[in-house]
Amino acid sequence: MQMVWLSSKTTVPRAMAEAVERERLYELLRNNQAKRITVVQAPAGYGKTTLLSQWFSYSNEPVAWISLNTSDNDPIRFWKYVIHTTSNITQSNMYNMLSSLLQSQDPSTLEFLIDLFLNEMSQIKHRICIVLEDYHLIGNDVVHQMLVQLIENLPDNVHIYLTTRINLPLPIAKWRVKSWLWEINTQQLCFTFEEIKQFYENKNLFYKEDKLLSHVLNTTEGWAAGIQLTSISKITSSKNALIVDRTDHLQPSITDFLLQEILNTLPSSIQDFLLRTSLLQSLEPEICNILTNRTDSYTVLIELEKKGLFTVRLNSNQPLFRYHHLFAEALQIELRHRYSKEIVSSIILETAKILHNKDDFIDAIEIVVEEREYELAESWITEHLVDIFQTGQTATFARWVKILRSNHYDANFEILVMYIITLISTLEIVEAGLLIYELDEKQRIGQWMYQEKNRGIADIFVTVKAYGLIGMGKDIEQATEIIQKQLEKGIVGSRWDHIPMQYNLFEHKILRTSIGSKGKFWSWEQSIPFTKLFRETEFKDKSMTAFSYGVSAETMYEKNYLDAAQSELEVAIKYGHSLQDSGLFIPMYVLKAQIYVLNKNYIAAHALIDNVMDLVSEKHWLNILRTMKARCYLLEGDMLRTEVELRKAESKQPF
Repeated sequence: MQMVWLSSKTTVPRAMAEAVERERLYELLRNNQAKRITVVQAPAGYGKTTLLSQWFSYSNEPVAWISLNTSDNDPIRFWKYVIHTTSNITQSNMYNMLSSLLQSQDPSTLEFLIDLFLNEMSQIKHRICIVLEDYHLIGNDVVHQMLVQLIENLPDNVHIYLTTRINLPLPIAKWRVKSWLWEINTQQLCFTFEEIKQFYENKNLFYKEDKLLSHVLNTTEGWAAGIQLTSISKITSSKNALIVDRTDHLQPSITDFLLQEILNTLPSSIQDFLLRTSLLQSLEPEICNILTNRTDSYTVLIELEKKGLFTVRLNSNQPLFRYHHLFAEALQIELRHRYSKEIVSSIILETAKILHNKDDFIDAIEIVVEEREYELAESWITEHLVDIFQTGQTATFARWVKILRSNHYDANFEILVMYIITLISTLEIVEAGLLIYELDEKQRIGQWMYQEKNRGIADIFVTVKAYGLIGMGKDIEQATEIIQKQLEKGIVGSRWDHIPMQYNLFEHKILRTSIGSKGKFWSWEQSIPFTKLFRETEFKDKSMTAFSYGVSAETMYEKNYLDAAQSELEVAIKYGHSLQDSGLFIPMYVLKAQIYVLNKNYIAAHALIDNVMDLVSEKHWLNILRTMKARCYLLEGDMLRTEVELRKAESKQPF
């Protein structure tokens, strides 16, 4: 299943026609051209998003805009959106070229991904702007590390914009010293008297004298949302004044004001509309009609936008809106306060089910996990588990499982076994080992592996235990014994049988991957029995078996058994093509070229590499092949051609 792209996440919010033109802030943004990153930091409601949407409407610069939410704490999901959106606005093929790397949570793969993304952006001739809206919602350290890597190696034609409510866990101080950073803060975002005046005039709001505007300025201290609130509620005296501090500590007061002075003044039917749709990240009229049992949601949303009731229309071909985050938060609080627990639960579940039916299962599961509807969450996670793994969103999956387990919810065995695989792939070995022990104990006590409904996943669990031992470079004899016993009982099929495991996404050498035990060599006595179990049994068509030939070929080469290496690599190449797995056949062709070079057969080596380059389109594999060509030229003593190939490769990967 392909990842579902939510247009509401990548659409620039439309600047309202009556919005104040903030020329002094535009001037600040004009002056950031020589910088790498602009951080717009202020508490909620200070107009961070509005400023940038106005600026890009004014400047006409192409922008990759990503509106972040908590679901984007998955590094794969985060960078898929960033690269996909950047690819679209640059009308380039970079997403397709890098998509094969967007599957693994392995740190080395992710680091390499950023290197290639940087290289692709550097090839674009025009300026690229990337906006990460609400970056304060990101708490994943891996995402932070990758963003730091991106910014610290950013090409001159790329500029990053971050909006945030809080200080970010990024090396801001260092970037200031290096003059990479441009900052816009709360004080700069505060409205001036002239801007408030322009705001009231644009909204066609009558005021008798400037004293009123001065009063509004003093009461709100230039807080944009507060000014909008006063204009809507038509504050005319100090009795109704809104007292604002420039921190988020007064969020309850802001919420109370939104509810008492805004929501409660609206007709009851509109109040109900707002509350029932408050959980939606994006407001599609069709979905709003279902949730509110209306037929006029589009008209309602248009009216809300016209009245400035914290409803933003997105720049989209489809009618698409969203509520200001502050307003949505207040509405969600009131939803729980005003309606009974049963009604709130039904609204939440209906919202989640609508999103789920539209294939937005990630946000649907997020809602039910947040609302502690763990049984439904477990059901949907299980239903989409294959899709989650195929789209590489395993960090999100792991976060859900941790929430379930921390709340003492006993998730099903398929979820737990796939969680073990996720932990091993991210090198969380201790936690994986503890969970393996836990499932072994559950087997001892409850015999779960013998239950008919669990037989398929139990079989995978056995293989996972053996694979875990091999991947960690531990006891191969124990792994052999585990697989032997599994074969004696007979392999049980499951829905995972035809889902290819990604053992190598970018390495030029399989021994450098976990399936190659990170380079550990086993003795003949240890490795032959284990290898035979895969090559001469029901495992012979598995991708793990295919990679065993590749690992064996590289090991033989390292030990200088060239004939044996040649024999093994030819089988691995056939497997690689049948599985359409470039992570297997590319390293094997590189190894074959190395054997040609060892025998001084440079013509054959070059011909082989040239032919293989026609088989792949991914940039990282082409770079590896070009680097191999450079190595051939180097050994031939042709320095000029060596430099030409290395310049073409533009790769930081060690060879």
